[in-house]
Amino acid sequence: MVSVDLLAKQAPIGILLMGLDGGIAKANPVFCRLTGYTEIQLRHLDNRAISHPEDFAAEVRIIQQMLDEGQHQWTFVKRYKCCDGSLRWAEVKLSLIENTEDGDTAILVFVTDLSDRKQAEQEIQQGREREALLEQSLKFEQLIRTLTEAVRKDLDKDQMLKAAVQGLVKTLNADGCVSSLFNSHNRTLEVCSEFFKDTIGPVQSLTGQAFPLTSWSEDCQQHLVNGKTFVASVPITQSTFLKNADPTLERFKSLYEPSCETNNIIVCKAMSPITDDQGLIGVLTVLKLQAWQFEPVEINLIEQVASQCAIALRQASLFISNMSIVSVPSTFARF
Repeated sequence: MVSVDLLAKQAPIGILLMGLDGGIAKANPVFCRLTGYTEIQLRHLDNRAISHPEDFAAEVRIIQQMLDEGQHQWTFVKRYKCCDGSLRWAEVKLSLIENTEDGDTAILVFVTDLSDRKQAEQEIQQGREREALLEQSLKFEQLIRTLTEAVRKDLDKDQMLKAAVQGLVKTLNADGCVSSLFNSHNRTLEVCSEFFKDTIGPVQSLTGQAFPLTSWSEDCQQHLVNGKTFVASVPITQSTFLKNADPTLERFKSLYEPSCETNNIIVCKAMSPITDDQGLIGVLTVLKLQAWQFEPVEINLIEQVASQCAIALRQASLFISNMSIVSVPSTFARF
């Protein structure tokens, strides 16, 4: 009859014999190759020493549960700390057995190396992330091309601002976007165009309304007048409206639930200034009604769209000025 030790030595997977205290009594060649330790070295270590701390804590809980509930087998995934300091993923099957040498309960551990599988999964995930980034990049480029063409073909600033807010909502999967023009004489921001997803419910329109720039926080004002994008997260609560942190957030009052003050909506906004050589001329505000952190690439897109809006506004202004200069008096119209 083939001995158990011989079977363990010739097994295609790693095998350990451990005590309930985590001490390692035996290890077969496959497990030694997996971790980089010799069997003698492993006998001077224990399960804690060769396990990732988080996984070791979970394994201790599993073993205790097996003992409490009388379960003899349990399978899970863990990371082993190798001799060279690296980590290797493995599928581990624990079996509670009676150690015939002293009669105490021992743990027979069957270990299957998952490193290749994990590497393949990681490569697949990285490939998906690259595809997602490429798709995102193409969407961003398409939006900028569309707006650039719109600037060339159409001198209607209202249409340009409308295309900008709609394009940003669709491209960034945002919940809403608002464009406002800055009146330097009375220092107000007038809402010119706004677009919101139908999925967030009815939202009060603020188109045509003007708000003093001082209605926003000092930090926000400084960002905008200095040509910098302002990003913030604002919880929609009663205190939000009392403090008047942002007058345009009044539109979300219908979504506020007084009975649930501690669990209300968070509005994440990115306000990008529209500027020309004279300074601030408008603002593009992108809104997401959830806990969100705008990525640098998203902020960069919003700023590019704001630049295209600045070009459109400048061209529309020049066109109106030129038309007033070259207008022909009615007396010469017949000639």
